[in-house]
Amino acid sequence: MAERDELLYLIESSKLINSTLEYDQLLPLIMELTTRALHAEAACLFLVDEPNGQRPSFNEFFSWKLDAQTSYSKDFCRELALRVLDGRRPLLSGDIEGDFPFVRDFQSPQKRPIRTLVCTLLERGGVALGVLEALNKRDGEVFETRDLEIFEALADHISTAITNTRLYRKAVQESKEKHLLLEVGRKISAASLNLNEVLTAMVDGLREVIDYDAAAIFLIDGRTQQIQEKIASGYEPSGSEKISLTIGEGVVGWVVKTGKAALVPDVSREPRYVNARPSTRSEIAVPLFSKGKVIGAFNLESDRLNAYKRENLELLEAFASQAAVSIELARAHQESLEKKHWEEELKIARQIQKTFLPTAEPDIPSYDLAGINIPSEEVGGDYYDFIAIATGQWGLVVGDVAGKGIPASLIMAAFRASLIAEVRNNYSVSVIMAKVNRLLYESTQRHEMVTACYGVLDAPRRVLTYANAGHPPPLLVHARGDYELLTEGGVPLGCFPRSQYAEQRIQLLPGDVLALYTDGIVESFSRRREEFGIPQLAELVVQHRGRPAREILGEVQTAVRQFVEPAPQQDDLTLVILKALPQP
Repeated sequence: MAERDELLYLIESSKLINSTLEYDQLLPLIMELTTRALHAEAACLFLVDEPNGQRPSFNEFFSWKLDAQTSYSKDFCRELALRVLDGRRPLLSGDIEGDFPFVRDFQSPQKRPIRTLVCTLLERGGVALGVLEALNKRDGEVFETRDLEIFEALADHISTAITNTRLYRKAVQESKEKHLLLEVGRKISAASLNLNEVLTAMVDGLREVIDYDAAAIFLIDGRTQQIQEKIASGYEPSGSEKISLTIGEGVVGWVVKTGKAALVPDVSREPRYVNARPSTRSEIAVPLFSKGKVIGAFNLESDRLNAYKRENLELLEAFASQAAVSIELARAHQESLEKKHWEEELKIARQIQKTFLPTAEPDIPSYDLAGINIPSEEVGGDYYDFIAIATGQWGLVVGDVAGKGIPASLIMAAFRASLIAEVRNNYSVSVIMAKVNRLLYESTQRHEMVTACYGVLDAPRRVLTYANAGHPPPLLVHARGDYELLTEGGVPLGCFPRSQYAEQRIQLLPGDVLALYTDGIVESFSRRREEFGIPQLAELVVQHRGRPAREILGEVQTAVRQFVEPAPQQDDLTLVILKALPQP
């Protein structure tokens, strides 16, 4: 191939391999382009595990042969690939038996001998992606230095394409995981509250994002304190008998006893493993929490070694959280059927809602922070939280779901889960709000929406970056006594699929007071149908701005209660006060 033809071929090859982001289309294309570029009889590709902090090892193999009858030793090719991977250098050989005498150990009359080959490392950004090999040049020729140069140029394009495809596959997987998590929450609120039906749906749905060969949900029997299998898939049938463990027995028992998740890459090296499936090679288990207590465990098993990674653990913990909610709801439903008391179910729903609220305010140097949620007689969808992002950075969020009762609390749970998942990706405030909006739009009914204000406090720099999604505007009272409303943002979350949100940065000076609240405060009505309103809230905060944050909360709470008396509180009251203090 002339030099100009080689250049044109490389350009066309680059266009082809970058024309798709689908693995099942890209890999055969790589094989075909390799054999054509080097006039080879065959090609093979060894791909390594994506970076996990350990020594890379091959986890995928692909091959391409011009002749269906052609057969080469995969073991020999793997041995050469390992040498390339370890040495980070290509291999070129025109005399295989002379250069690698051990090839005789892999040759057989049934396999075509390898006479000449060229191998090169696929890498991007210093990370090894795999090893690509071309075997036996056609017409009896041998590979030469020029072939290696062409091969390495082609390999550079291939490495870029594989990297892009992996990034695309990862993004699709993450989106699928988040969507499925929200979908499970929606199904729980819409479907029956039969415990087995809900948990079966969760086990079946989980397979879409985590590959497993067996799955089970275990619960502690309150009477016997045994860990009982509640729902299972993939285990050998054993009549009506289900798995039963004592607390501390096996991996599941250890998880229940300690309240910690377990990631077991090789069960044969795990002394706690109970052999319930002879084919199991790796396992992952996470605890189920309810009201701060472990009530059971969610367990997955695989027939492959090292099948699960940290991201699988985090996703399973999110599912376990949903499972715990469904268990409490199902139990509440059963109690309501027995007692015919709707109030009991609302009480359980309120308990679920409380688990989403912070138990204490974080200690942020040079700031005074306090928050409160006062529930009404009915269960609403108010939510506030303080999210630790990085050193000196905190996420502040206040939200409200349209509606009341258990559906509202479940939608708020879905909003909370998606928000925290996006916060961990270190996106900007505006991007986080847009992504959460899209997830809620795809996973809720059209009449279901969430208003929220989310901001990131950079404590050392005294900067708050926020975006308001259709929520009552936060109130910023300056130390000098005037105030402003923070309105930058967009429409409520879940209304439209492509809503965008503007963000704004504000500087907090010593003595400034920020109030985030829900409409239960400003839309409270007196007996004469007068609205409490933002001006009255602002007047209270201005009047008491010199006092601690907790006392400002108390003054607002007292004023609202006196304003609506003797009528009962009609909506949840949620208020967060952030006060900037002088530097110590």
